[in-house]
Amino acid sequence: MAMNVDVDSATKDMPGKVESTVLSVPVKTPMINQISDVVYEQVPMRGYPNVAMKMDILQPKSDTKQPAIVYVTGGGFINANKDNGIQLRMHLAEAGYVVASIQYRVAPTARFPEPLEDVKASIRYLKAHADQFGIDPERIGIIGSSAGGYLTAMAATTSGTTTFDKGDNLQVGSDVKAAVDLYGLSDLTRIGDDYSESVKKAHQSPGATEALWVNGSAVFGGQDGGILANPEGAKRA
Repeated sequence: MAMNVDVDSATKDMPGKVESTVLSVPVKTPMINQISDVVYEQVPMRGYPNVAMKMDILQPKSDTKQPAIVYVTGGGFINANKDNGIQLRMHLAEAGYVVASIQYRVAPTARFPEPLEDVKASIRYLKAHADQFGIDPERIGIIGSSAGGYLTAMAATTSGTTTFDKGDNLQVGSDVKAAVDLYGLSDLTRIGDDYSESVKKAHQSPGATEALWVNGSAVFGGQDGGILANPEGAKRA
């Protein structure tokens, strides 16, 4: 793709003789549009029956359908700010991917597997609305860091199953063709293993975010205690 500039036409009204030259300027990256605050599902949270979960979409200009990537931000299980990671998201969009950065439910008012259900719902939404956003529904991948990497790995290892498919757009699946887990957690009972005894002890406390992720908050109907107080829940997560 190139932009041609006819110098002769641009300067035809200027006095004197002007040499005519055509400049060819290659366009290295596509034009990218952002579509903000797209509601991909409505879920119960904090006593409300229909809290909107949103995504921001970066859409490179193209005449053909493009592969898509779901970006899952990190946040220590207690935050999910979809504004994060703009440099990575722009890099992927400039490479020709439609990129959807999502928010999802977090601890302590939500607990596993609800956040994973949100991730799956976002994938299904993109597939169900592929024509609207210029997406090839057969080429959808996922990437995330930290807690987002954890959810990315969970989405990948459960790809092709329906256990965590809840809500809308169930006519399409939540499987992905590629996944990149950037320093995501795995065994939630061993997060502090490489650190000091005081850090290990902190991660075994009821206030550790991995405990809230699995157990929830007793105030909101969850189970009190640290991550080791619920071995089955920790193993499932």
